[in-house]
Amino acid sequence: YFGYVNCPDVCPMSMAAGAAALNALTPEERARTKMIMVSVDPERDTPAKLKDYVAYFHPAMIGAVGTAAETAAIAKSFGVGYLRQPTRPDGGYAVDHSSQTFVIGPDGQVAELLPLGVATDKVVAAVRKLL
Repeated sequence: YFGYVNCPDVCPMSMAAGAAALNALTPEERARTKMIMVSVDPERDTPAKLKDYVAYFHPAMIGAVGTAAETAAIAKSFGVGYLRQPTRPDGGYAVDHSSQTFVIGPDGQVAELLPLGVATDKVVAAVRKLL
């Protein structure tokens, strides 16, 4: 999943859905599954912030952040769009970004794209097809 810590709505929804799916898997299935959030806000998202953020949703989730160039490269490789909005007077800003969750197979290829708001059973079924 591509998102960022300060996202007000889409990311918390997607992360909660991912956590629900992880919880629905058996312990053996969960041990073979990783949920990774790649930050599209490398300016603010530090590894420590991401670690805390993803752990809030599920202790098995992983947060990843790179440089601006690394973020652009991985986003491009997945066809993910993101755009930092202008800084507001309070110093904050939003980052518009794609909202789908990518299900990656053991071969490293995208097996399925899950839309925002997909039901937990659909996420679990997509994961189980690859285990």
